[in-house]
Amino acid sequence: NKKEKEFLSGLLANLAVEEENVNPIVDGGGQQAFLSGLKSSNTKTVTSSSRALGRIADTSKDNLEWLIKEGATTDLVDMLSEHEDNAEVVECALSVLTKFATSGEYVSHIEQIGGVGEVIEILSQNSKDESIVDNSLAFVEHLATVDYDMERLVNAGTLNSILDAMDTHKDSEAIQLN
Repeated sequence: NKKEKEFLSGLLANLAVEEENVNPIVDGGGQQAFLSGLKSSNTKTVTSSSRALGRIADTSKDNLEWLIKEGATTDLVDMLSEHEDNAEVVECALSVLTKFATSGEYVSHIEQIGGVGEVIEILSQNSKDESIVDNSLAFVEHLATVDYDMERLVNAGTLNSILDAMDTHKDSEAIQLN
C-alpha cells in the first residue's frame, strides 16, 4: 500500500534524525527506502527522505559515496525543478546538496547533472524567499571551500543575484554574512 509505505518511510526518516539510529538504519538497508521517498508524490515524504539522506551522508564518506553512486544527487537536483513551487522541498534539497558537495569531485558531479546551474537559477528566481536564499547562498559559499572556479559563477550572473538577495534581506544576518 502506497500510503503505508510513505508513512513508514517518514517514520524511518524521523528515526534517522538521531545520529545513533543512522548506522542501524543503513545496516538494515533503510537508505534505499529514502531514495524511493525522494520520488514520492507526497511532499512530506520527499522532505523527510531527503533530510534522512543528508543525515546519512553526514555520518560517513562511505555512506555519501554510496548515495551518490545510487543516484541520490540526481534525485535531489530533480527535486529542485519538480517542486520549485514548494519552498520546504526546495530548501531541503538545497541543504542536502550542500552536504553532498564535500569535494571538488562531488561538486563536478553535481555540476555535470545540472545542479549548480539549478541552484543559481533558484537563487535568481527566489530572491524574496529568505530561507531559499539562505540555503542557496550556503551552497554557493560551500563551492568556494572545495576550490570551485568562482569565475564561472560570476559569468553565470550569480553575483547580481547575490547582491539582489542581500538588498532584499538587509535585516537578515545569515544572508548578509553568507
